Amino acid sequence: MTRRTINLIKTKTSVLPELEVAETYLRKAGSFLVISLVVSGLIVGGVFVYLSLSLERTQQDKQTLTRSITESSVKEGLLAAIKARSVIAGNIIGNQKPVARLFDTIAATAPSTNLASVSFDENSEVVIAVRAQSLDEVMVIANALIKQQEERRVNNPKLVSLTLSREGTIEASFSFVALF
Repeated sequence: MTRRTINLIKTKTSVLPELEVAETYLRKAGSFLVISLVVSGLIVGGVFVYLSLSLERTQQDKQTLTRSITESSVKEGLLAAIKARSVIAGNIIGNQKPVARLFDTIAATAPSTNLASVSFDENSEVVIAVRAQSLDEVMVIANALIKQQEERRVNNPKLVSLTLSREGTIEASFSFVALF
C-alpha cells in the first residue's frame, strides 16, 4: 500500500509578476500601518501619562493654595478688625479736644489752692467749683473768667451757684464753654 499524504500547506503557485509587486507593496503598507499604529499608541499613551501627571500636580497645587487661603483668611479677619479699630481710634484722635489748653484756661482763671473740682462734657461745657475765704477772692476768679472771654478762650461764662458754708468759706461754681 502506498501511503498517501495530504499536504495542507500551500505550495507556491505561480503568480503573475504584477501581483507579486502588488503583494510586496501591500506587505510593506501593512508593516508601515502596524508600525504607525504602535508609534501612535505610544504617543497617545505618553500624552495621557503626561496629562495625568499634570492633572495630579494641578490638584496638589489647588490643595496647597486652598490651605494657604484658609490660613490667610484668619489673618485677613484679624487685619480687618485691626483696620476697623484703627479707624475708630483715628476718629477719636481727630475729635479729641486740646484739653491742655483748657487746663491752661482753668489755671489762669482759678488758682489751684481755690479749685475744688472741674468737670466738662463732649459739648465743651466746663463747670469749675472753687472755695474761697472771702468774696473778694471769688470776684478775682470771676474777673479772670471775664478776661478769658475777652481773649476768646471761653464763651458764655456764668456764675452757677454761690454758697456760704458754716465755716465761713465761700463755695462758688462757674460754667463756661471752652473755645479750642
